[in-house]
Amino acid sequence: ADYLSAIDGIEFGDATSEGVVRGRRYSHPRLGFGFTAPDGFLLENTPQAVLGVIAGGAEALRLDSVTVSAETSLETYLASGWIDGLQRDTIQTLTINGLTAATATARAGEWNFRVGVVRLGSDVYRLIFATTGLNDRTDAKFKESLQSFRRLSNEEAGRLSPLRLKVVTANESDNVQTMAGRMALTDRPLE
Repeated sequence: ADYLSAIDGIEFGDATSEGVVRGRRYSHPRLGFGFTAPDGFLLENTPQAVLGVIAGGAEALRLDSVTVSAETSLETYLASGWIDGLQRDTIQTLTINGLTAATATARAGEWNFRVGVVRLGSDVYRLIFATTGLNDRTDAKFKESLQSFRRLSNEEAGRLSPLRLKVVTANESDNVQTMAGRMALTDRPLE
């Protein structure tokens, strides 16, 4: 009883100060941005980057950030050699939810990449999608995910909170399904 009382309400999972993963969504309230990964991706928040992979490993993503001088255009940054196999003729500039951005494709070995960079304040966020088979379908879902990159409002950032354990007592009428249903998160309903 003492142990259960001690863990009731304890935080677990991502700390909001480091950004949080909620299903396919990643939000960083302190840095003020978020994005949604393509369907089927499982995300992991690490100290260096947000990483994602689809079951089977044929598709992956990485989100990280770098500081790039405001005088350096995103097209110039993309072409600067930080990613091997960049196809310079595919560089395109765009605006994503009011933010300056650029995208291109790259190829290295058996992997194809859709690379997107987005300027937010003094940082440039790099969203790199990798697939063994870049086709219209995979490219479209990667582009859709890149288009989801956006600033968080102060209200949205303020609503993000850590996950907490809740100790509950099973009733006679409870079964595996009812107990599991209590554990389902709004963004990860039980299947």
